[in-house]
Amino acid sequence: MLQVKNVSANYDSSKTILKDITFNLENNCSIAIVGPSGCGKSTLLKLIDKKILPTRGKILLDGQENYQTKKRIGIVAQQQSLFPWLTVKQNVIFGPKSNKADPSEVEKEANELLQAVELFDQKDKYVFDLSGGQIQRVMLIRVLINHPQLLLLDEPFGALDPSTRLRIQNVLLNQWKKDKFSMLIVTHDVNEAIKLGQKIIILNNEPTEIIKIIDNQCFNQNDNLMIKKLKDEIFNLI
Repeated sequence: MLQVKNVSANYDSSKTILKDITFNLENNCSIAIVGPSGCGKSTLLKLIDKKILPTRGKILLDGQENYQTKKRIGIVAQQQSLFPWLTVKQNVIFGPKSNKADPSEVEKEANELLQAVELFDQKDKYVFDLSGGQIQRVMLIRVLINHPQLLLLDEPFGALDPSTRLRIQNVLLNQWKKDKFSMLIVTHDVNEAIKLGQKIIILNNEPTEIIKIIDNQCFNQNDNLMIKKLKDEIFNLI
């Protein structure tokens, strides 16, 4: 589905941020990306979302370099991007309502997603009444309700407490199994990478290159010994 081929990106002519990044993300698969702060993980998502262009290399979606991001890609960014003049539920249904989806189906799905992320009782509140963690959960389901083919997530659960974070990760995995989209998750949390990524890409810094791509045998598993060994491997690399 997604092919990143020898992609490099510069902030200016003298500083290379990403260097020769190459990987494939297949249909209905997930990849987690971990690496040092400031190494360019968010820049990579912006390249895929066509917010910026690579200095060198190609990014293909289903073999096409000139793909339309609005129809194909959903992104959950770090920055708060909800409409402050709309309520929680109005924010969630904004996309499908704009696309003239069946109102009864939109209503049903919005309510189910709000229940899943434990925000149904907050549905009539506005953004300024929400905590940072609540905002992140709204941003997630606002994207999920649009059923993207490719979901990009940039530190999507950073403001959540550990127990809520685990529950919302499960919501994301359940939706991924149901809708069969592909997803690319940027995270600083190694536990999160192991839980959500079928493959884990390890990046270094200055300039950023791929150190290793790990086939995650612990994905969707509860083997604590295996998970500990994988965590130790990742920490040794980064």
